[in-house]
Amino acid sequence: MKLLCPLCGEETQVPDTEEAFACEKCGKRVRRVAYGKAFLLQEAGASLPGEEQALALVTKAEDEEDPVRKKKLLDEALALCPDSLAVNRELLHLGRLWQRNPRKPDFHIIKCYLLHALQEPEEETPQMREEMLRELMAGDDLQKCLRLASSPEEFMTQYLQRICREYIQIFLASSGQYGGRVFGFQMFNRARAMAPAVARMIRNADRLMPPDEAKQVQSALKEAFKQETLDEKGWLDKALQEVGE
Repeated sequence: MKLLCPLCGEETQVPDTEEAFACEKCGKRVRRVAYGKAFLLQEAGASLPGEEQALALVTKAEDEEDPVRKKKLLDEALALCPDSLAVNRELLHLGRLWQRNPRKPDFHIIKCYLLHALQEPEEETPQMREEMLRELMAGDDLQKCLRLASSPEEFMTQYLQRICREYIQIFLASSGQYGGRVFGFQMFNRARAMAPAVARMIRNADRLMPPDEAKQVQSALKEAFKQETLDEKGWLDKALQEVGE
């Protein structure tokens, strides 16, 4: 497995170990850490007090489907090691899902639903839309993670790509309206079916966000779309031309 080194930005071969190792490109020491169901590399500084026990709870939380129990495990991990990036990252992506109320469904508690402000901005009030985009790019939990990250820029890139991929998976790919599915069956090419919705989000980012933030989100949306669909026929590029990128 190869991952990007956060210190030099180059890919390096990752050994099958949790121990620190030297990047084969820059020689600096890094270690593999969990990032959702995947992994990323972090600079291998001195271990923080309580971090080993905290990471064990993070691993346990990843396998927990109940968001309330997941939140409890992550809170326990945070108490053990408040400055662990891995712990704070998982709390960031959990969002407010643990507050779900079966009697009153509300997609806004799902972290990646913040992107709905770009897909269907007219369905949100101006105030809500502004709050959603502010949380997406500058929420308190995100700001703490950026302070802890050895490479804030790299963390932001990976954070946005994960948010975009989750939104595509949950709200586009599984949708009959956007994902080309009918009665649970994939009836149309996924990339072709979802491209117009993603193109609209990219266009709306220009209209609703500051230029530097829009570029970050647009890049993450394009990369997430490519990862989820491969898009070998360039359906997103065609959709962007139609909406006037």
